[in-house]
Amino acid sequence: MTLQRARDESESPAVTSIDEIRRRKGMPFEEFCEQHPWWEWTESRLARRMIDDQGRAWVPMWEPDPGVGICYDPELTPAGEEFIAELSRKAMAEVLAGGGDIFDPNDADDD
Repeated sequence: MTLQRARDESESPAVTSIDEIRRRKGMPFEEFCEQHPWWEWTESRLARRMIDDQGRAWVPMWEPDPGVGICYDPELTPAGEEFIAELSRKAMAEVLAGGGDIFDPNDADDD
């Protein structure tokens, strides 16, 4: 999807505070598109963009709650990305409910 088409398809999304954009290590949308021209912008991927109070779009590069970077892999299809996201949601729910396995590299001998 082209940058212009992505702009045209965006409907007035909610404004994200600059503090939250910084917390998610936001990259300006135009800069991201220049660095990753192969990235396929689907509706669900466009929905993750953050819009600041000036109307500029940002791409989150970090998920601060679990504390991991967001992978923009050219081989990761939208369907594959959704599958991984669903598995992650299920795993997180299981761990938060007191189940599941937590693997700690500092505790590898016990795992």
